[in-house]
Amino acid sequence: MIPFVLISVFFYVPLQCLLFLSGNVPVLLLISLIVLVLLLLVSRWMRWRYFIRYRKKQAAVYHELLHKFQQLTGKDKTIANPNETDRTIMEKIEQFMQEGKPYTDNLFTVDILAKKLNMKNHDISRVINRCTNQNFSSFVNGYRIKEAMFLLSQKNAKRFSIDKIAFDAGFGDRANFHRVFKKMVGLSPVEFREKESEN
Repeated sequence: MIPFVLISVFFYVPLQCLLFLSGNVPVLLLISLIVLVLLLLVSRWMRWRYFIRYRKKQAAVYHELLHKFQQLTGKDKTIANPNETDRTIMEKIEQFMQEGKPYTDNLFTVDILAKKLNMKNHDISRVINRCTNQNFSSFVNGYRIKEAMFLLSQKNAKRFSIDKIAFDAGFGDRANFHRVFKKMVGLSPVEFREKESEN
């Protein structure tokens, strides 16, 4: 918006004055309309370019954190033998988790997930166990820790307390958050935030 205002002040306003002094009203209206449309298009283009850059930067940060998380937790290790049906269901589960972020609600349970996917609780638990070698709680906590890592890596992360970040990531208990974070990441939340702020 700043470039738009500057262009308006240094270009559009003087042009309006000159045209007004010339006394040609129809030409004044036509040129004013053309210039105004051009200024609006330039402003929209600059905002769109900024938005695209911001989204790309955020995506890059998230994928880098995801890679770090997978390295730290050893998620690439060989797991049980899921069949094709298991993998299909797991894709639906992961899609739901990524798109809706239900794990940010600390009351999120396997019952809620089963109802959302029109499945039985034990089927959800079995698929998660076969495909990730984790129980439901550990699976959900993995998403919560990734969310916490993302929040802690933001430039303004120090403005928020660790308790708020834990709550925003889906943890209802501070002690549990610290324990799970330390176990999965190898650092405390404060240590991780400090490390990220140095990069």
